[in-house]
Amino acid sequence: MRNWIFVGGAVVVAAGLAAPWVTGQMTEKHWQQSMLLLNEQQPLLQLETLNYDRGYLSSDIVGVVKVLSTSQTYYHTLPIQGQVSHGFVGSRVTLKPDTEAFEDLKELFPEALPTVTLTGKAWGGLRVELDVPAIALTDEETGETLDTAAAQGRADVSGDGNRFSLSLNWPGGSIVGPDVSLSLSSVTMQQTMERLHKDIWVGDGSFVMEGGDFQAPDAEPMGFKLWRVDSKTWGSESGQRLNTEASMVMESFRVGDESFGPQRFEFVAKGLQVSAWSDLLDSYNGLQNFEQQIEGLDFPQIMELQMSLIERFNEATRSLAFAGFEVGVPVLSLSSPLGDASGKLMVSHPVVPEAEQADVLAIMQTLVGEAEVRVPALLLVMIPGLAPQLDEMENQGLLVRDGEHYMINATLEDMAVRVNGNVIPLPPVI
Repeated sequence: MRNWIFVGGAVVVAAGLAAPWVTGQMTEKHWQQSMLLLNEQQPLLQLETLNYDRGYLSSDIVGVVKVLSTSQTYYHTLPIQGQVSHGFVGSRVTLKPDTEAFEDLKELFPEALPTVTLTGKAWGGLRVELDVPAIALTDEETGETLDTAAAQGRADVSGDGNRFSLSLNWPGGSIVGPDVSLSLSSVTMQQTMERLHKDIWVGDGSFVMEGGDFQAPDAEPMGFKLWRVDSKTWGSESGQRLNTEASMVMESFRVGDESFGPQRFEFVAKGLQVSAWSDLLDSYNGLQNFEQQIEGLDFPQIMELQMSLIERFNEATRSLAFAGFEVGVPVLSLSSPLGDASGKLMVSHPVVPEAEQADVLAIMQTLVGEAEVRVPALLLVMIPGLAPQLDEMENQGLLVRDGEHYMINATLEDMAVRVNGNVIPLPPVI
């Protein structure tokens, strides 16, 4: 019995001693895989590891974060340093910006730097935590101040990267200068997502900002109260169809002493065939990356590739339409100093049986839709270049004057748009 106890104890000790080394190996492997996946999925943020020095109980990481410029022609580079601790069943990675490369960070965060902490478990799953300290900065020369509360964010990834949840909390902050001031309060965000098919995700999320105020020279103070965005995306018919609903609501918008609201905007998409939508996204990305695909090709090959990409996009569009869908803006309600605006716009396509698809030469043949818009006349007058055409559009019946508003009622059916009773034939170009 004592021998068995000794052997068992030795096994436990050996496992305990080996665990940090095994965990360190797994962490390095998962780090490289995660970095590669991040870089392949999108071009906006690229992560590059310059050195990964793995030890027994810990490791050190040196790398750079590259952020794509607004012109999309070059990357902004931020050096980072990381420390990895190897535990018994998981690892913890803490990343910080390299202050030697950016001295301004020391001025913004004199006591503690922003950190990104990644905690992984040996059996899978990853938690990413963002911690940005509060900022209290005053420019002695100009009197400008920057005050922001500490912000925290967290993301949990599971299911081999097929599920994640995201949360962000920032109590707010302000920028105050001699001429301009801006303040925002209580920003929160929640998001849960699960992969449905390839790059198509389902889930729900919300973004809430309690309020904001803005003051500029020679202008009345402006502000808003309770801006909220909600979205929900889900699959139906055993994951073969995709549906989404989104809404944006602002309780009130203030200009000077006057408040306007509420403002509301809703968007829906129903019944999109998942496989066709995925093909459409892939073909669109192929067209977007056309310039990168033609390097080293001669002119005939370039033309052949271009025609292939266009044909693939057209086929994906037809497949999506023939499978049936409905998309549009069912609710639009805006309030402004110039008056209230409202409307809706919906477009749909019926399901076309496979036996009848060859007879439909253009999607426009079977596309249907409706639109109702009511806009303040003063708002249209202020649009550059549109004011001189309003009388002509009213004479043609494209606009109907109703007191202080212009109205549009339109339908789309049988290859024609009927605007306020006037029929406008459409060419079958789609």
